[in-house]
Amino acid sequence: MRKAAKGLLRLEPELGVLATSPFLRAVQTADILAERFGKTPVEVKGLAADQEPKRLLPWLKRHGSAGKAVVAAVGHEPYLGRLVSLLLAGREGAFLELKKGGACLLEFTGPIAPGRSRLLWALTCAQLRRIGG
Repeated sequence: MRKAAKGLLRLEPELGVLATSPFLRAVQTADILAERFGKTPVEVKGLAADQEPKRLLPWLKRHGSAGKAVVAAVGHEPYLGRLVSLLLAGREGAFLELKKGGACLLEFTGPIAPGRSRLLWALTCAQLRRIGG
């Protein structure tokens, strides 16, 4: 994951907020990212695997206003796939799977709301490691 974090840093050097699920594995991954980005992870209950992705929207609206902040969310599958699907298509049926160490970048060009983002990239952990060198 340390090499993958280096790849993430090359792709997106300006990280505004590093959010993590309160579950141990996510916190451990967030700590690795925190070392690389120089950010302190923030535990967000709405990222926990037992939550509904739509419950994260109010937090996301407060911390990731359009075009101003990059929010990294560290969590679990199938939750993250459902969250990405909600943000891209406005529905929670996951059509993108983020396997361990994988990442994607979504962009909002207007208000943060379901179905209002676009996918800029989606990469596996192995691809991120290659980017990181």
